[in-house]
Amino acid sequence: MPSDPLATLRQKIHQARDGLLAAVRRAGLPDDSFAWLYFADSTTEAFPDGCTIAYRQTAAHGSYRYIIAERGRILRDDRSTSLHRFLYYPLQDITHQAACRHELDHRQPNQDFRRILFVKQLKLLAKIHPDYAARRQAEIDAILRQHPYRDDAA
Repeated sequence: MPSDPLATLRQKIHQARDGLLAAVRRAGLPDDSFAWLYFADSTTEAFPDGCTIAYRQTAAHGSYRYIIAERGRILRDDRSTSLHRFLYYPLQDITHQAACRHELDHRQPNQDFRRILFVKQLKLLAKIHPDYAARRQAEIDAILRQHPYRDDAA
């Protein structure tokens, strides 16, 4: 590991970018599936609107950060010291977008759109890593307990 903090940061950002690229390829998605992400390769704490991947080193340890900001406010800031656990955050959004496009192309009348969307997203995540599919399945189960499918809803 480089001793220069900026070199360490850039190395970690490259690892995150490479990990995402390998993951989207395993899922069969195009390489530009995460072109909308901003990879912060500096030590600034000012994040642009949209989605940012950052790495911050503290005295104890470093952590990857997935930050979603809008109008200068951070709406979401997911962190992990593990690259594997961290990659779930952007991959959940990347596969959600791909599943939304798939659902639009395969929409069924009188069927809750989430049926197709969730199945497709889980298939994509399973191609990447079974841990990610299991984690998303648990999240989907929680969503459906609160908001069950509503087929035939106007």
